[in-house]
Amino acid sequence: MPLLDDKHVLVEGATIIWDAITRPERRDDGSTSHKLKVVIPAGNPAIAEIEQLAQQCLGESKWRGNLPNGANWAISPVQPGEYNNQFTGGYVINPSSNRVPDIYDEGGQQLSDPMQYGQLIYQGQMVSVIVHCWDYDNKSKGIATGLDGVRIHTSMNAPRQQFGGGGFNAAGVFGAGAAQQGQPMQQPMQQQPMQQQPMQQQPMQQ
Repeated sequence: MPLLDDKHVLVEGATIIWDAITRPERRDDGSTSHKLKVVIPAGNPAIAEIEQLAQQCLGESKWRGNLPNGANWAISPVQPGEYNNQFTGGYVINPSSNRVPDIYDEGGQQLSDPMQYGQLIYQGQMVSVIVHCWDYDNKSKGIATGLDGVRIHTSMNAPRQQFGGGGFNAAGVFGAGAAQQGQPMQQPMQQQPMQQQPMQQQPMQQ
């Protein structure tokens, strides 16, 4: 079962579509936010579990179960045309942490050195993640997911991919050599829709 306890969900079989662990985002207050935006495939039981936790979190928040107008939600469906149309029926989450989350390989070995995991975290990589939900209200508001742990599934040999949000794919012209050499391509800045994700400035609560 993906529900680990009443606050945490284990998401298996997810695909990285944006990496902000090796390149953390800077908040307005100067702190950093480590995120790993992933797609959960259609039919994955973790989708319902995250929705359940998000609803529980909303009910316990100051909004008492009623999401304010314009607020963001913890999980959202993949839209037609997104992510090279590879994840029809899937859902997106963008869990974050104030610190680098615990990262493990498939054998249970913790990878604490960025030199160990840096080349293993890329768009297209298969991972499992542990997430929880929390509420926030500052410049933006809503229910978000927090990132508690990552397991990298290197045995899947998942190819590096580019998940742009539209426009000409310059990486297909200029990035081919880097991809063939196994080097991470430069990611375009925030081309994907971010409708359900919180802004970077909110504090983690757990």
